[in-house]
Amino acid sequence: MKKIMICVDITEDSLESIKKGCMNLKYEDEDSVHLVHGFQIRTYTDLFYVSTMPGLEQYDTIRDSVIGILNNIKDVIHAKNKNVNVIEECLFSAFVKKEMLEYAEDKNMNKIIIFTRDKHGFFDSSFAQYMLKNSKSDLEIIRS
Repeated sequence: MKKIMICVDITEDSLESIKKGCMNLKYEDEDSVHLVHGFQIRTYTDLFYVSTMPGLEQYDTIRDSVIGILNNIKDVIHAKNKNVNVIEECLFSAFVKKEMLEYAEDKNMNKIIIFTRDKHGFFDSSFAQYMLKNSKSDLEIIRS
C-alpha cells in the first residue's frame, strides 16, 4: 500500500490536464491517494486596519466547493481502480508551499505528484522547485 499525494490546482485548464494525467497513473489496490489543494490566505494592511482574505467565516464554503471539484478527479481515479482510497483535502495558508510540504510529511506520503506546464502554468516552477528541494518523499513531476 502506497500513500500518494497529488497536488491539485483548481483552475479550469489545470483540472482537465490533471484528470488526463490521473487516467494514465497506475493505482494498486489499497493505495491511499490524497488530492490536495492549497488555498492561499492573503493579508492586507492599512494604517488603521488589517484585513485577511478569505475570512474565517468563508473557509467552510470554500472547502466544500474545492472538495466538490476534487470529487471529479476522485471519479477518474475510481474508474481506474475502485479499491483505491481517495481523500480530498483543502488547505488554507499564507505559505501554501510550506503547508503542502507539511501535509505530506504529517501523512507520511511515499510519493508526491505535481502536474505542471513549462515555466508558467498552474504550478509555476517555484512550487515544483520548493518541493524538490525540501521534500523527503519521492517526487514525480509530470508535464502535461
